[in-house]
Amino acid sequence: MGNSPDYQLILYSGSEELIRGFCQALAEKIKNLADQQARVHLCLSGGNSPKAVFALLAREYSSALPWQQLHFYWSDERCVPPEHSDSNYGVARQLLLDPLKIQADHIHYIDGSRQAETEAQRYAEELKRELPETGGSSVSGGLPNTTGFPDSEGLPRFDLLILGLGEDGHTASIFPHNLALLKDKRLCLVTEHPLSGQKRISLGGGPLNNAANTWFLISGKSKAGVFKQILQNEPAALQYPAFHIRPAAGNLIYFADQEAIQ
Repeated sequence: MGNSPDYQLILYSGSEELIRGFCQALAEKIKNLADQQARVHLCLSGGNSPKAVFALLAREYSSALPWQQLHFYWSDERCVPPEHSDSNYGVARQLLLDPLKIQADHIHYIDGSRQAETEAQRYAEELKRELPETGGSSVSGGLPNTTGFPDSEGLPRFDLLILGLGEDGHTASIFPHNLALLKDKRLCLVTEHPLSGQKRISLGGGPLNNAANTWFLISGKSKAGVFKQILQNEPAALQYPAFHIRPAAGNLIYFADQEAIQ
């Protein structure tokens, strides 16, 4: 375990230990939040590691957590139908939401089958309607305002935001080639994958930097080079969207296995 003024780093020996430890920490956090408030707002992400998390939660925590108090959201979505294998929501529904019988009105998903710009606007309105709002700077006081995002007064606030780190330093669906989107004042916007050109819908820099708790789940040696640059605040890290997720009014924790920092 390591700490800096801006983040906490929790390391595990391997990927299986990481997934199990992450689920344990998540369960404790959910219980604590549920004891304090009627609704817990949890934002999920896609990727291989979350799949393992979803499966373990459904298998071992189905009766251990107050699932009826949780409301689920997504950091981003590919512009595909919910039934498509690439759908972040579809994967979560199959592995977590359906097995736990989460009620439909607690599931706030991005519909990738709709026209992208229209759906981004609709989802932004849903976030404003469902989430509490908060104020304060959206960038950590320990770092310069590299995103250029203005004060977060009135921004929707997740209780817990789970994010991943791409090999190119992207997070949610904000990629290095469209880093400027972090400055965009829209809550939700349309992006595209730099190689495939596939359209995606992503949270913007405001909500991504405004969660009460932001947890990155990072596994594998393919992430190591980028992740070390981020942890060490190296100049090269400025090109990575994940580097700019530094909430001032929230806690930032990196959960990683040893391969991810070697």
